[in-house]
Parts: sequence; C-alpha cells; structure tokens
Amino acid sequence: IMPDMIEVGSFIGLAAMTASEITIKNVNLDDLGMIPQAFRKLGITVEQVKNDIRIPKQEKYEIETFIDGSIMTIADAPWPGLTPDILSVILVTATQAKGSVLIHQKMFESRLFFVDNSLAQNDEWEKLLFKAIAPLKKKWISHPIKDDDEILDLAVEAGCWYVYQAIVDTSDHIRKKVKRLKERGIGVEGTILLGLDDHDEDYIKRLVDFLLEIDLDLAEFTILTPFPHSPVRKQLEKENRIIHNDWKHYTAGEVVFKPKKMSVDSLQKMYEYAWEAFYADCCKEIKMAKLYLQVIEKEKKDGTYNNINLSSKRSWPETGKKDKEL
Repeated sequence: IMPDMIEVGSFIGLAAMTASEITIKNVNLDDLGMIPQAFRKLGITVEQVKNDIRIPKQEKYEIETFIDGSIMTIADAPWPGLTPDILSVILVTATQAKGSVLIHQKMFESRLFFVDNSLAQNDEWEKLLFKAIAPLKKKWISHPIKDDDEILDLAVEAGCWYVYQAIVDTSDHIRKKVKRLKERGIGVEGTILLGLDDHDEDYIKRLVDFLLEIDLDLAEFTILTPFPHSPVRKQLEKENRIIHNDWKHYTAGEVVFKPKKMSVDSLQKMYEYAWEAFYADCCKEIKMAKLYLQVIEKEKKDGTYNNINLSSKRSWPETGKKDKEL
C-alpha cells in the first residue's frame, strides 16, 4: 500500500511554512507524480534520503522565475499529472513564498469557493456580485450568505450550490435558515463546536438529534481548542483549565482543556458519538458525492458540464523512474 500522496504533500507544505525540518518515512518520490516538482517550483527543497523524504529547514523560499519575466504557473492534470486535491495546500504554501505564481485548477475550472465574510454583511455588495457573476454560469460555495429572500434567490441564479453554516444552537432561527437554503437547492454543511461552557452530554445528544431533524447535508464537529494567542486560551489559562501544551494534540479532535460541565473523557466520547450518530445511515463521502451529482446535473442543465474523458492511450511512468523522466 502506497503512502497517501495528499498527506505527504500536506507535510511538505507544513514544513516549508513553519521553516521546519521534517523527514517523511517510507515514501518514494517516484510514487508522488508531479507533487515534488510543484513544491520545488515554489523554491522548496525536497530530497530523497534512502526510503524517506527529507524537507530541510528553510527560513525563506522563493518561487522560480523565467528569463522573459513571465509568471510561474502551476496547474492540475489527470494522473500522473498534478492531482487537483493538492492545489489548496500548494496555494496556502505559496502565500509564504517570495515571488509570484499563478495556480490554475483546470480539471474543475467552473467551481469557486468564496471565503469573504462580507457575503453576510453587505447587502448591496452581495447583490451586485451575484448579478455580475450569474452570466458566467460558475458553480460556487461560500461561507454564510445573508438570510434574505432576494439575496438568496440571486445567489442561486449566480451558481451557489453549497454553504458552510455555523450551528451554534438548536433555535428556530437556525432551523428556518437551513430550511430556506435547502428549499433553494443549496446544500448545507454545518460546522459545530463542542465543549463550550454550557455543553454537557445531554445537550450534545440533543444537538445531534436537531441536526438530523433539520436534514443537514453534512456536519463537521470540532472540539473547542485553546490555540495560542486566542481569547479562549487567555480565559482558560486564567481559570487554570489548560491540561497541557503538547501541540501535536491540538488537532480540534482531542480534548486539551478541562470542560466546565463534564469530564475530559466524557467530552472526548461525545465528540466521537457526534460523528458516529450523524453519519450512522450514510458516510460523509457518500453524502458529499450526492451533492456533487446535483452540481453535475445543474451544469448539464446550463450547458457548462465538462465531462473529462481519460484517454486510453495515456502512457504511465515505470516504477523507479526519476522525476525528470516523468
């Protein structure tokens, strides 16, 4: 079984951004396709040392340049080209590099993700934006959109198909907001933070029941985590509720503080319960696939669907070939 190339690429990016040296055990560069070359284009050193990959410490890294002054381009492609799943890691890594790079997602070029929180703050800007992009027939996802009939209708016409929505309680406000999005064909993924001071075991069980009741498409559960320099860390330090500072356990999936209304073990078990109970009938991958199929149907309807046919004449690299020969 080969190592997960996306996980390996994520560790490469992590090492570069934190100016750290890292050794990734039992990985061969030949198994990673174009991923090593993409990071090298950003100026990151990637070395093969026997059966491991070593990323030496670099205080800074600089994107490669061309003699004619043109901008470096990194784009995805079918295997053995650069997998599109690693583009987000490369993009974030590139933000810490010196120089310029154009990162182009060609395999799913009609899909966008808006991360601008003003989509829920500036009504007129939202309306102008949605009206402007509607003729482009793009399909996009975003953080929360203003809960307004006109704005939601414009968002759908502009191609919105999926929204990240924080679920902070079991109120009718949340229930109605999710319903209004789903009525318009917009998928909703709830982001749920567990371990707040008013949470106990019964509350978390009721919260999961609520999520199932409102027919949330997907849910992402995280445990309250007191990251350095955050307000919650200052509060928990003041109350002497931080258990340890072993950063490798600060994953948002492990309890590293003393909850107010339950034990550490109880919160950890309720976190695991939340994931298992919500996805008991269907795993998250299948739920996400169902939403993707809806997007494809929308693209077929408006004539923007691009069916990628992989040629049977493609050649595959032989095991053991060097990167330069791929």
